[in-house]
This record gives sequence, structure tokens and C-alpha cells, in this order.
Amino acid sequence: NDNRLNGTMANCIGNLTELKYFSFTNNALTGSIPRGIGRLSVLQQLWLSNNRFSGNLPQELGMLRKLEMAYLQNNSLSGTLPASIGNCTLLKMLSLYGNSLSGSLPPSFGQLTNLTYLWLGDNAFSGTIPASLGQMINLQEVYLFGNRLSGPIPNTIGRLQNLDKLLLHGNRLSGRIPSTITNLTKLES
Repeated sequence: NDNRLNGTMANCIGNLTELKYFSFTNNALTGSIPRGIGRLSVLQQLWLSNNRFSGNLPQELGMLRKLEMAYLQNNSLSGTLPASIGNCTLLKMLSLYGNSLSGSLPPSFGQLTNLTYLWLGDNAFSGTIPASLGQMINLQEVYLFGNRLSGPIPNTIGRLQNLDKLLLHGNRLSGRIPSTITNLTKLES
């Protein structure tokens, strides 16, 4: 962390199969996140924020079944969220804000029932907020601001009774605010 490392990350990173914590935040690393990362089968924490990574998020991220925290914010990542992300059922923290990710939010999000922090602000996500978000009952913070999301806020939002921050500004949402929002008694923002 906090060095001046630059250049790309080699695919052979996947040979470090006993790696549990991987952190290279606040550097100047470029290129794509290598697909070999999917071979890190015991990885629990992935910290690659504040670099210059570009390209798509690899589908192989869905192979990280023990992943609990993924910090990938403030890069130049593009493309869509891999639907395979729903396989990471132990995930508690997913931070991808400040990239150029697009496409719709996959319904497989609903499988991430341990997720407490979902930070996807300042990207280019489009489509609707999936109703399956309501299955993620441990969520405390949902940041979806600064995207291109459209349509209504789903009624299922009222199931998120641990939610204290819900930031949806800077989208193209329409319709009524669902009455179920009154169930969110811990909501502060």
C-alpha cells in the first residue's frame, strides 16, 4: 500500500494459491485485473483501490468463494459487473465506486445475503434497481448515486431493516417513493 508501484499485474499471480490477503492500494498499477486471480481460492480480502486498472472485471472473480472484502474503487474499470459475482456469498463489502462500469446490476446480487456495504456510486450503471436487492437483508449502506439507473425504486427496499445509508441521487429514477421505505427505521441518510 501507499507506494509508487507501476506497470501491470502478471497473470501468474494466480500461482499464489495460499494467499488470503492481497493489498496494493494507492499505487499507479495499470492494465487489466488478471484472470488468474480466480485461482486464489482462499482469498478473503482484495484491496486494489486507487490505481489505474482498466478493462473489464474478470468473470473469474466469481470463483473467489471465500472473498469477504473487495475494494476496487477509484480505478478506470469498464464493462459490466460479472453475473458470477453472486457466487461470492461470503462477501461483506463490495466497493467499486469511481470507475466506468456500465450495464445493468445483475439479479444474482440477491445471493449476496451477507453483504453489509454496497458502494457502486459514480459509474455508468443503467437499467433498473433489481428487486433482488431486498434479499440482501444485512445491508447497512447502499451507494448507487451518480449512475444512469432508471425506473422505480423497488418495493423490496423495505426489507432492508439494517439500512442506515441509501444514496440514490444523480440517476434517472422515476415513479413514486415506495411506502415500504417507512420500514427503514435505522435510516440516517
